[in-house]
Amino acid sequence: MCTNRTGHDGSQCEGYARPVHIYEARLFPFEDGATVFFNDVTERQQAEDERLRISKLESIGLLAGGIAHDFNNIMTGVLGYISFAKLDSPKENPVYDRLSEAEHAAIEAKSLTQQLLAFAKGGVPVKEMVNISSLLVDATSFVLRGSTVRSEWDLPDDLWPVHVDSTQMNQVAHNLVINAMQAMPDGGVLSIRGTNLIFGSSTQIKGTTISPGFYIKLTFSDEGEGMTQEQLNNIFDPYFTTKSTGTGLGLTTVYTIIQRHDGVITVQSGPGEGATFEIYLPASSHIQVPDSVPQTTTQDEQLSLQRGEGKILIMDDEAVIRDSAAKSLAQYGFEVETTNNGTDTIERYQQSMVAGNPFQVVLMDLTIPGGMGGEEAIEHLKKIDPNVKAIVSSGYHNVAIMANYKDHGFCDVVSKPYRVQDLFETIQHVINGTEQTPKFNL
Repeated sequence: MCTNRTGHDGSQCEGYARPVHIYEARLFPFEDGATVFFNDVTERQQAEDERLRISKLESIGLLAGGIAHDFNNIMTGVLGYISFAKLDSPKENPVYDRLSEAEHAAIEAKSLTQQLLAFAKGGVPVKEMVNISSLLVDATSFVLRGSTVRSEWDLPDDLWPVHVDSTQMNQVAHNLVINAMQAMPDGGVLSIRGTNLIFGSSTQIKGTTISPGFYIKLTFSDEGEGMTQEQLNNIFDPYFTTKSTGTGLGLTTVYTIIQRHDGVITVQSGPGEGATFEIYLPASSHIQVPDSVPQTTTQDEQLSLQRGEGKILIMDDEAVIRDSAAKSLAQYGFEVETTNNGTDTIERYQQSMVAGNPFQVVLMDLTIPGGMGGEEAIEHLKKIDPNVKAIVSSGYHNVAIMANYKDHGFCDVVSKPYRVQDLFETIQHVINGTEQTPKFNL
């Protein structure tokens, strides 16, 4: 049986399990009887379902984004004071280990805001070129560690790279693997496959139109209990879950992230037949990605990085963030001043230039309630000093300016919540005028 799916060569060749078609009937009576015309409206209904699903997600977007922003501000202050305390504690002190555990827990809490930010209205992924195979293997291995579920892989060496938000794609992989684990409580096999595709023309996939171009298809197939048609119809809806535990946001998050990457996700399943999720993402067949993943420094190595030198100006409306960042950066050797709005930042920056003691870097919060934020302030600073080196920071890590910070006059970006070690490293790169090493997975 053939349905509207596209193979390697763009042909329609791949089938669904038990496809459901929707027909519209029209009755035309006449003197001796009636004529009934049936019209297949499956694609039209799928498109309508898609619009309804998007509407549901947008309805919680503003609330989710606001909560995530406030939570990120709080966690940035917490992480800042933990980092400051670690810098002030000998590594052989038992307190140092406790602080490291607290820091790790605070970083883990960041995943909660990632779930919320996926729904934030107008959210834009912060994209980079990613080796998707490495990302999937690392994410899946981490989730399945110690479980009774085994993974099987079919990821070709020539699988095309993708331009995505690596944090969000990690979230997609985590949520799909967790969903498969929950569907196989007694163990089983999770098969993950990757395929390069070329669409020669616009193609309809489950009510969504895919533009011509290069794509990769990722397939997650489990051996779980499967789902009914009713469950399939609601599987991506917020708070819908077939499990006794969980929030019902995991697959909704996956759906939203894939949509914001101009991709498509579909699911096929039946009772007792397991489930198969397919993801289509735009790809490039011409950009090469390093075979190996750059090694990141460990927490303790970051604490031992070279000391900084220079004058830093921090603008943030949250006193706890200003205070913790200033104290910690001072421990690294920087001279730090703080402001709580854009107007004071501009004035302070101009005064330092006149005094012959300019700031090397300005860290600016993007949003200042009731005052001038980073977006407007950087325009004024550019007029005062075209060579100003500014870093933008925000709890809304996936807004457009964060994704395209250079287009708005910033040299770099740091998303809340951040560790002071991460901030220090970013400042050093900005001062030295060097590009940070791209991350191909987390």
